[in-house]
Amino acid sequence: IFGMTELSERFSAGLVRPWYSVQLCSEQAELRLLGGATVRTFYGLADLATADTVVIPSVRDVSQPCSPELVHAIRAADERGARLV
Repeated sequence: IFGMTELSERFSAGLVRPWYSVQLCSEQAELRLLGGATVRTFYGLADLATADTVVIPSVRDVSQPCSPELVHAIRAADERGARLV
């Protein structure tokens, strides 16, 4: 992330508005990652409703189903034409 921030500042000088605004959206405000790091976010699933691109990461346990709320938010983003990655 640091490298991207530094590059963005160097190459985006003079742009009227940034090309991207990245928001980490989650069902929980705090996520513990494999390896022990903790990530906090203020953005929930409702924020996916305005996303142009939704990046869907891997899951911790493939044997556990995703919540119906998450599935609904991703399907709604797809139906309105958001890019799913």
